[in-house]
Amino acid sequence: MSEEEVQLTVVQLDLFQSSVSTAILYEEGDEEAVKALLKKIRKFVKEAFEQTFENHEIHEYNKIYPLGGDGYRISFKDVDKAYTFVEKFRNSVDDYNQQQDRKKRLFRIAAATGKVLYDKSQLNIDNIIGHLVLFTVSRMVTAAEPGWLYVDEATHQALPQDTQKNFILTNIQVKKHDSNLEAYACPMLKDAPQSIKSSYFKVATVSANTTHGVTITPQPKLKSYQCIEIDNQPTQYFIEKLEDINLEMVYIPGGKFQMGTDDQEINELCEKYKVDYFQRESPQHKVIIEPFFMGKYPVTQAQWQVVANMQKVDRPLNPNPSCFKGANRPVERVSWDDAVEFCKRLSNHTKREYRLPSEAEWEYACRAGTTTPFHFGETITIDLANYDGNYIFGNGVKGRYREETTEVGSFKVANNFGLYDMHGNVREWCQDHWHDSYKGAPTDGSAWQDTNKSNDGRMLRGGSWYFNPVYCRSAYRYSLSLGYGTYNIGFRVVCSGAART
Repeated sequence: MSEEEVQLTVVQLDLFQSSVSTAILYEEGDEEAVKALLKKIRKFVKEAFEQTFENHEIHEYNKIYPLGGDGYRISFKDVDKAYTFVEKFRNSVDDYNQQQDRKKRLFRIAAATGKVLYDKSQLNIDNIIGHLVLFTVSRMVTAAEPGWLYVDEATHQALPQDTQKNFILTNIQVKKHDSNLEAYACPMLKDAPQSIKSSYFKVATVSANTTHGVTITPQPKLKSYQCIEIDNQPTQYFIEKLEDINLEMVYIPGGKFQMGTDDQEINELCEKYKVDYFQRESPQHKVIIEPFFMGKYPVTQAQWQVVANMQKVDRPLNPNPSCFKGANRPVERVSWDDAVEFCKRLSNHTKREYRLPSEAEWEYACRAGTTTPFHFGETITIDLANYDGNYIFGNGVKGRYREETTEVGSFKVANNFGLYDMHGNVREWCQDHWHDSYKGAPTDGSAWQDTNKSNDGRMLRGGSWYFNPVYCRSAYRYSLSLGYGTYNIGFRVVCSGAART
């Protein structure tokens, strides 16, 4: 080996823009506007890269290179710097998206690491002598799941033990190839459960007389809106095994959002519906949310029955309380007290802390980066959610009123975080006490608790099969006594991912 060559471990990130996002950008603005946005994003990448390092650590092993007009290849000498960069870049883009009211994630990140023979006389990453141990650079993007870091066995053994324990041995199916690759894999979330996985899901957008992405032609009776379906959005999740029943928990990335409804929209709603209780959704305020995991679906009757048969913590549970029977239908007719008991039993069984979401976490998870009344867009359709179709919202159309719950996930589309049934089907309990406005509400995403013992009202979100769609919006708030449960009330659980001792 010459003096100009060195054997080392390099973490390599490929950061690239999806074809769907690119198409949306070009539809939303002219060519010059798109160029300006891409220039802005290049600045975010450069600034995040520079902020990752201190004391002039940037050298030939820590480099960033453009991949055409919409992607970047970034090499780091150690894993921790790669984590730091990802966090700083995400924060920059999230802030920009919020300022511009953008609803689409612009980038995905694939990562790999391995021992390479690096020629110090060449500064371009494409002139690396040899290839990554796991797979060549040209195959890396097609093999790696977005947001995951992969290492070979030798690199895994060389990592510090605290870092090493975050990786699990896995097989990667190489897309567009017939082979599998064995690697140690770790999500770019350090505190994730060891069983975390990646998958893809469909997102649908309902809009009035506009087109973004791939348009699905509506039926003749549904002429006032277009349903836009976007495939292959990535998500990360883990599975709790409850006997032979799975409870899927989806990763919700942290971030900031505007909680509630602005005054103009509230005034319009109050005028249209001749009521004043939409004032509950004000004042609109910024909330910061830490990452957490949330149930992919409302808790099902099958999941409820397994946990209801576990050892009691504070109160007995009826293993079969629901009015509309079905193993994969959401459990209903459960009180807030019942839902809390479920979480306590589940926590004892799994050794992880399960609980109800705070109201802020619920709305943040439901919106999934959107600012429209529904995560679907400006309106909603009975083809995508279960609510009273005799009523419409915005430019929607009337449709079927099912008069009962539907199986969870039966509409086959999720929001941008990979959550299903956030609008309609069953209302969902939250931790918080009832407050009739957001004056004095926490801004850190925590539950808003009340020391007033006479306040036994607890928050409900999401609407239900029984409700007019205006009551299924992301921001709509309602409450009932904590001991009360009806055939349109269920819940879903959240988890921080931290193990209990």
